[in-house]
Amino acid sequence: MRTRDPSIRRQLLDTAGELFNEHGFRAVGVELMLEKSGFAKATLYRHFKGKDALVAAYLARRGESHLAWLKQSVERAKGSKLLAIFDALEKWFRSPDFYGCSFIRAVTEYPDPEHEVRKTVDAVMGAMHDWLTELATEEKLKQSKARARQFLLLIEGAKLRAEATRTPAPARDAKAIAQALLDAAR
Repeated sequence: MRTRDPSIRRQLLDTAGELFNEHGFRAVGVELMLEKSGFAKATLYRHFKGKDALVAAYLARRGESHLAWLKQSVERAKGSKLLAIFDALEKWFRSPDFYGCSFIRAVTEYPDPEHEVRKTVDAVMGAMHDWLTELATEEKLKQSKARARQFLLLIEGAKLRAEATRTPAPARDAKAIAQALLDAAR
């Protein structure tokens, strides 16, 4: 058996990401993936046991990079890091790289909570919730876990509305609600 080349895996995930952003997860077939990547079917299956495993791997990588980007964005912020999240989202919503939320799309395309794709999304959302809980605790908010859930809802809702409206306004609206939540929690 030949070994897996990490650079090929990255290339496959990069190609998959471009296709998933453009077409959605279920609409992208293995043949299109192979055509766009330039790799053979055997190469794809050497790195991923199937298309669903490719989708899950893409989402796991996307989740890690998205959370790292958010953390880096709020670390530089003055004031509340929880509020700074919405400033970062507003910048993202304005960028040509904003295609909506891959995780929301995955949940709609893979409704079975036992599916490996959904389990990956749940893990990503769990990591986001844990980080938001840390921020809420740092800001000395009452009921930090509950506040983290509320902030996660605001973040995901802002992403969904920004995709639907193609404007950054949902980030500003969510930030105003977040400010009210912060005021109430102190």
